[in-house]
Amino acid sequence: MTNFDYIIVGSGISGMSFAHHIAKAKTGKSILILDKKDYAGGCVKTLRHEDFWVELGGHTIYNSYKTFITTLRELGIEDKFLPREKAAFKMYKDNSVVPLMSSLSKIEAAFNVPKMFFKKKPGHTVREYYSSVLGKNNYENMFSPMLQAVISQDASDFPADMLLKKRERDDTAPRNFTLTGGMSSFIEAVSALDNVTVYSSTEAVDITTEDGKYVVETHCGKKYTADNITLACPPIFAGKLLANIAPDLSELLKQIPAAKVETLGIIVDKSDVTVDNFSFVIAKDDDFTSAVSRDIIAHDKYRGFAFHFRGDKLDKEAKLTKIEDVLGMDRGAIVASAETIHYSPTLGMDHKGRVAKIDKALENYKSIKIVGNYFGGIAIEDCALRAFSNAGLV
Repeated sequence: MTNFDYIIVGSGISGMSFAHHIAKAKTGKSILILDKKDYAGGCVKTLRHEDFWVELGGHTIYNSYKTFITTLRELGIEDKFLPREKAAFKMYKDNSVVPLMSSLSKIEAAFNVPKMFFKKKPGHTVREYYSSVLGKNNYENMFSPMLQAVISQDASDFPADMLLKKRERDDTAPRNFTLTGGMSSFIEAVSALDNVTVYSSTEAVDITTEDGKYVVETHCGKKYTADNITLACPPIFAGKLLANIAPDLSELLKQIPAAKVETLGIIVDKSDVTVDNFSFVIAKDDDFTSAVSRDIIAHDKYRGFAFHFRGDKLDKEAKLTKIEDVLGMDRGAIVASAETIHYSPTLGMDHKGRVAKIDKALENYKSIKIVGNYFGGIAIEDCALRAFSNAGLV
């Protein structure tokens, strides 16, 4: 068995951020990152064709993501910061792409928005809070689909204070931006660090202990050992892996539900698409929650789109038909495509209590760390914050 100082299961924003912080603070320590997908990146996947790229996940960095921005700078890739251009928000309804604001009742908004100055988010669900400050119809017709587009599932029962957080901004960074070459540039920068080894297409199936070390067994029967283990995968999978070494943690993690999200990304010649430029298209009551465009970074030849579909609803043929309908194009125009699956955690009003129990239980396992997008929130910055704080505990 090959031994490492640290093994991280999961290569998304959380796992890679944690690996960076360990590599920076623990010079010379060996780090192994395992991922069952055939690429490193988790929710982050960049489809590339010639000099063009489109994101299948992790579309935007905001300058309020101060922890993540610091990580990018420490990795030496600030020169890749690429400001996003403005593009319209659209909605897909009645088989047509229409302006998002066409679903807004200005009268209802004018009557309710002043309540925002008095009503507080804590203790309320997303539906309760935003129905109050925007109006019930505005919430149902526009804002609820908007949030679904952001997290690829119905956000109505989420705690209101865990989404759309107000954060301090870093004015030295663009207000919102991506990375030249795509968000996978971050994943590649961490993968290239000294003493970091990344194995994709390598699923961890069991974790045990032997002679004071953790033993991680993979799907192909190969085993790796380490003094420290970090779970950076969806909670249901983390829970299964911890069953033998931390059964109390295992049960807590397996209680956290998640929505399966299937993403299909495409690149097409600009001349083959009839729909006007947009930032994203929000879908209401459809089998996809959103279509995110690369139009925010202009290109002279290509356009790119990522469609986020609800899990297990459509096969690939039906997905392509939906894409044709939304974009007004023929699938024969697609010059490159890619698919991925990820799980978006479903956070209920009891979630903060469950997280507190997880963190309390972790106090009994000093060499086990759990990071992800289901602790302080589901944004990229929430992943980065959890990774940073837990790396500091090692």
